[in-house]
This record gives sequence, structure tokens and C-alpha cells, in this order.
Amino acid sequence: MSSSLRPATLHVVERLWEERMRAQDGALSASEVSFVEWPRFTAAVIVDIGGSVLVAGPAEAIGCLHGLPRHELVDARAAESALVDLRPLLIGQALLGYADESTFTPAPAVHVVRRADRGAVEWAIAHCEPEDRDESGLSEMSTWFVAEDEGVPVAAAGYESWPRSVAHCGVAVGAEHRGRGLGRAAASGAVEHALREHTVAQWRSRDTNAASTRVGERLGFVRMGTQTAFELRT
Repeated sequence: MSSSLRPATLHVVERLWEERMRAQDGALSASEVSFVEWPRFTAAVIVDIGGSVLVAGPAEAIGCLHGLPRHELVDARAAESALVDLRPLLIGQALLGYADESTFTPAPAVHVVRRADRGAVEWAIAHCEPEDRDESGLSEMSTWFVAEDEGVPVAAAGYESWPRSVAHCGVAVGAEHRGRGLGRAAASGAVEHALREHTVAQWRSRDTNAASTRVGERLGFVRMGTQTAFELRT
């Protein structure tokens, strides 16, 4: 598969983040760095998409971050240092990847994968760490797939419909079943279904979660940037 997303996909992703960040249409195309004030909010969010950056937060946060060069804005430690007077707490930095029909690489058909209901998903992720379950976002999703081992669901994946026809995907695998391609198989089923629904698939993983990032890359997700969020404790 190609490693290049279609121009239409890039447009969808840019408009998605402009909408989520409450920026003007075209902000990501018009400027290298754009700022959006969020009155009365107690968080600051920095999104780097395709080399352009959107920074959003209360006026105090915008003042602290304004003037930083782009490479420091997307560096969590540098941004945290600039926000020090607002007592920032790093919520996390996520890697943002996207896939369309031109990049998607299905997993090999070596595991049984099927459409699932919430009960099967809960069974599959019962032995996952709470942090892994939370990161997967599966509880907020409504379209799920599971990969089975001897008829038992042991990995689950799914997607949530976001604005702009984007499918936000997630996956979780019990610790004892990792390393066998089961998560990739379940996620492949979810991504394939999402693309058939004429959506762009999104893969968002913590920058410290190498396993999740690797699964996304093997499925053909192309990294477009990062999302960094801080809670401000003023």
C-alpha cells in the first residue's frame, strides 16, 4: 500500500482539528502557528498537524505560549516550562495517525475476527490494565470487533464516529494474549469496516505506548502529528 494519504484525507483531518479546536476554517493551512482563546477553560491544548500548529487555552496560557518557536510548542517539556506560572499538569501527549483506502494494510487472515457486542468486548478486555482500557476508548464506541482464541474473545477493537466523517479507532488486548497479532487482527476488522463506511480512520496513541503505535503503523496509519494537553491549576 502507498504511504501517502490522499489530498482529500488531508483536508478532512485539517478541518476536523480546526473544528475541535474552535479555530477558523483554513487556520491550519494559512499559518504555521495559530492561537485560539478558550475563555474560562482550565486546560491548554497544542495540536501539530502536518507541520502547522494550533494552540488553544485561556488568555493566560496563550500569553505564556505566544512567541515560542514551533519546535518548542510541540515539545511537551518546553511548553510545560513556558506554562510554569499556571502550574500545568501534563495530561499526555498523543501521536496522531490516519489511514484511508490508499494506505490501509489489512492484517493477515490468521485469526478469527468477528463483529461484536458490548458483552464480548467486556469479556475480551476484562484482564487489561485500567489505563489500557481507558486509552482504548472502547467503552465510548458503538462499533466493535473481537479476535478470538479457541472461540473465546481475547482482543477487542472498535471505532467512534467523530465529526467530518472521521472514525476514531481503538484496541485493547489482555496482557497474556499480547505478541500474537490478535490486537492487530481485531483492529484491522474495525478499520476495514470504517473505511467501507466512507470515513477516514484515526489512530491516536500515547507517545509512550510503543505497542499501540506499532499496531497502527502496521495497519498503514500515517503519522500526521501530535496532540498535547495540560491541565492548568491556577
